[in-house]
Amino acid sequence: MLVVNPSAGKSAVGPRMIEIIDVFIKGGYDVETVVSQSVEHLKETVTGRGGDFDVVVCCGGDGTLNLTCGALLGIDGASRPKFGYIPTGTTNDFAKTRGISSDPVKAAKQIVEGEEHKIDVGFFGDKTYVYVAAFGVFSDVSYATSRSLKKAIGHAAYVIGGIKAVAHIESFHVKFTVNGETIEDDFIYGMLSNTRRVGGFKLPLFKKFDLDDGLIDITLVKKPKGIKRRSRLVNALIKQKSDGMELLQFTTDSLSYECDKEIPWTLDGEFGGAYKSNDIKIVGGLVTMVY
Repeated sequence: MLVVNPSAGKSAVGPRMIEIIDVFIKGGYDVETVVSQSVEHLKETVTGRGGDFDVVVCCGGDGTLNLTCGALLGIDGASRPKFGYIPTGTTNDFAKTRGISSDPVKAAKQIVEGEEHKIDVGFFGDKTYVYVAAFGVFSDVSYATSRSLKKAIGHAAYVIGGIKAVAHIESFHVKFTVNGETIEDDFIYGMLSNTRRVGGFKLPLFKKFDLDDGLIDITLVKKPKGIKRRSRLVNALIKQKSDGMELLQFTTDSLSYECDKEIPWTLDGEFGGAYKSNDIKIVGGLVTMVY
């Protein structure tokens, strides 16, 4: 099953769709193409019929990846097909981290000729995320940046959006509970990641970084004190370096949080809802990807 999001990278994949299908046919597959009409249509199609296929391949951006992976989890483990990804979005953080080609035809060949990989899946309350959940400054840049601007200038759109975000920094007084211990402070940003890149930026990696170790890599940024610290935050964004900002970094397989006001979250670059509290965990090896 080849699931295509017509809104993500239309110019990149449209003219090459016949080539992509040809790769799968030559690889021994019968191919059924599904053009996603809506979020509900994608979920219903993948969950309802995905179990009849050997591989479900999604063609789109990181949001399409998230939706397809979540829909696959609705299929019983014994019937759950393997999962393939052809990235055609703006930043494609997950694909770049995993070494999946940005060329749609080459990505299709990787699925046909590649190896199987058991990947971790994060659970944010009753929702799922594949590679990142985040809140605070910069976290809304992806979904708040218009699609037309993304298509026109690509990654630069995210930088522009990030700089604008600094003008209205909001902090959240959050209490995180991790392994029975609490971390409480005013934070302007929090990221729960399983990736080497977010929003097109390379992340400073943990010393023992592993994509599929059943652990979440946590980064929390405390509220900067004073205008100079805010200025350094802008410089950190432009330089793509932490620049000595106050960071807390640790790993865990689960945590929970509480806040006195709703915190808007992004899940894999799309708006994931706003919550005063939630439970978060990661489960290893839930989905088998081929690349």
